[in-house]
Amino acid sequence: MRIPLVLTPLALLVAAPAAHAQLAILDTQVNPANGHTYHLLDESSGSDAQAAAVALGGHLVTIDDAAEDSWVFATFGNYGGQGRDLWIGLNDVTVEGQHEWFTGTAVSYTNWAPFQPDNYLGNDPVNGEDYVHMYGFGSPYYPGQWNDIHDAAPGTATFTLGLYGVVEIAGLTLNYNGSCPGAGTVDLANGSAGALVFIAYAFATGPGVVPTGGCAGTPVDLLSPTLLTAVTLDANGAASLPVNVPGGACGNVWVQALAPATCEVTPVIAL
Repeated sequence: MRIPLVLTPLALLVAAPAAHAQLAILDTQVNPANGHTYHLLDESSGSDAQAAAVALGGHLVTIDDAAEDSWVFATFGNYGGQGRDLWIGLNDVTVEGQHEWFTGTAVSYTNWAPFQPDNYLGNDPVNGEDYVHMYGFGSPYYPGQWNDIHDAAPGTATFTLGLYGVVEIAGLTLNYNGSCPGAGTVDLANGSAGALVFIAYAFATGPGVVPTGGCAGTPVDLLSPTLLTAVTLDANGAASLPVNVPGGACGNVWVQALAPATCEVTPVIAL
């Protein structure tokens, strides 16, 4: 017998995304090594690029290792056949000389160009160089390596190839928080602001695919899934869906989510 999951009436009243003046997204790619989504933004200052990244539900990219560093450079450093310097999330905005990622992730890898960082004061005598960029393809300096720089607005750093933010958004996550049986919430996080997400459940797991639509063929982990609901993520790329889980569902129901715009699928969870 199928055991229905009961939605609280307020469950469908998911917050609409807040209005933000966002920079144009020039390109979007998924890094196959970590499943994270990356957006290349239009030319801007570093602070504007970080603000746009937060509005999209992420931050300027955190580069954890040489493989990710190489992937970011190869993917965006010559986007559209145009060499581009890239804003990354490393900065010493808070304390001069103490570089950190905007995400708060510990700094475990760097790829500084020779003699960098140097906090050159010539372009900003008050703040110095608080932001970090990656030299783009064809740069006369050190393509792929990093340099600290002032919060340069477009056209104010003539030694660059133009500065374009790279946003990293961690893979969409799905969790259940609450008792089983009893009341709880199905929580989505780390998605794109305003994205539509389908949530489905099934009584068995196993390899399957989305049968139709724009994501046809995308692998999923539910057998004979039933659509629970569709939600719109808020300005932080999150949503919380109240549910009431009956006793018979505990350990017998699995849930998974799909973002149809990108065909991103969360790991399956058990109630």
